[in-house]
Amino acid sequence: MKNKFKILGLAALCSLSLVACASKKEEEQIKGETIYVSPNGGVDAAGTKESPKNFMIAAANAKPGDTILMLGGSYESSSRLGLSQNGSYNGYITVKPASSEDRVIFDFSSMIFASNNLGIQLYGDYWLF
Repeated sequence: MKNKFKILGLAALCSLSLVACASKKEEEQIKGETIYVSPNGGVDAAGTKESPKNFMIAAANAKPGDTILMLGGSYESSSRLGLSQNGSYNGYITVKPASSEDRVIFDFSSMIFASNNLGIQLYGDYWLF
């Protein structure tokens, strides 16, 4: 009889643990800034649609949860773009066109051919393109 109560008590304890785990609030997503960039964006620009930043400046200063919106055009570079900032599991750094009409092109055609010139190299974690 004592074993029966032990088993029932253990079962009750396990079910309470499951309820507590299931009701635990998931960690909220990090909401970062929305930063606009353009092919001729400014180094000191505000990062708004009216005053877009340079892509590399925006990427180099990106923080978890930030979204980099790329205005249409050809983003030309003669050197490798290294992205080393980290997002987080609940705050990806997102890079995408500003709208479905914006055609974004990364143009590395002026880059000298060499083994270390690889266009974009992503060193950071939690980026979403």
